[in-house]
Amino acid sequence: MSFAKQADRHFDQIEAQLRQLQADCDVRSMGNVNDQKDAELGQLTTTLAELKEQTRELKDKEKKATRDMESALQDADEDVIEEMREKQAEDYTYNQIYMMREEAQADLDGLIDIPADVLIKYEQRQKKIDRYKLEARGIQTKLDVVLEVLEKLKGRWYPKLKRLVGRVDDQFSSAMDKLGLNGEVRLAEDDPNFENWGIEILVKFRDKEPLQVLTSHRQSGGERALATAVYVMAMQEVVNSPILLVDEINQGMDRNYERSVHNAFVKSSCRDSVGQSFLLTPKLLPNLDTHPKMKVLVIHNVSFGNATRIQASR
Repeated sequence: MSFAKQADRHFDQIEAQLRQLQADCDVRSMGNVNDQKDAELGQLTTTLAELKEQTRELKDKEKKATRDMESALQDADEDVIEEMREKQAEDYTYNQIYMMREEAQADLDGLIDIPADVLIKYEQRQKKIDRYKLEARGIQTKLDVVLEVLEKLKGRWYPKLKRLVGRVDDQFSSAMDKLGLNGEVRLAEDDPNFENWGIEILVKFRDKEPLQVLTSHRQSGGERALATAVYVMAMQEVVNSPILLVDEINQGMDRNYERSVHNAFVKSSCRDSVGQSFLLTPKLLPNLDTHPKMKVLVIHNVSFGNATRIQASR
């Protein structure tokens, strides 16, 4: 056999050995891979079994929770039942369910145990409140009827009263204007209680001040006397009274105002359309206006034991 053929055979043997070695290596490598895969498969099988057990436990908890919920809803209000039905129809994610559970648990943690006697007292008081509410509705119904009747009655006299006050205001304003002053008469009707209604007289004695209500604090005594006298005369023009008695109305007045008021009073009182008027005063200014229908009575007081002389003059 030639050397070349021997060499070729030798190379063939070496190549066959190499392929055998490669095959052995491949077999051993596949064995290692298989061992690794078998280990992973065993781990996955264990995990799957655990997941199945957890799923079974969750299903059992769900069934128990459903039974508890259905039992609780038997005594619940209709709006609570409707809300639960709406929530059951919604598709929640795990995170949403978890957050809802946490919120519900927080609400439960905030609750405290209420003693039975407290609940009994609460229920008793609630019954009283319901009874009082019922009584209040009955009273309110009666009140509405009374207010309706009062409103109808008010419709009969209120317009007449407003017209009467308006006439007095016209007379008062006109008289004050003749004196170079400003005045107004109005009905004080802001209070819903008729007993607190009244007449307000507003006057203005100085140019730079607004109309102000006549009171014992704002105006001087003379200013109040003047406004009162003018108001009495305004009333005399509107209201027919058989007798008018005015006592010391001129006390504290300015001399010019006193003369003007006296002259206006004489003119107003001596008309045929008015009743009898009396003016009582401890003093009078000289040279005042007179009228044929006037009668002046002067009373002189003297010492005890002497007769009181009354002089009458026209």
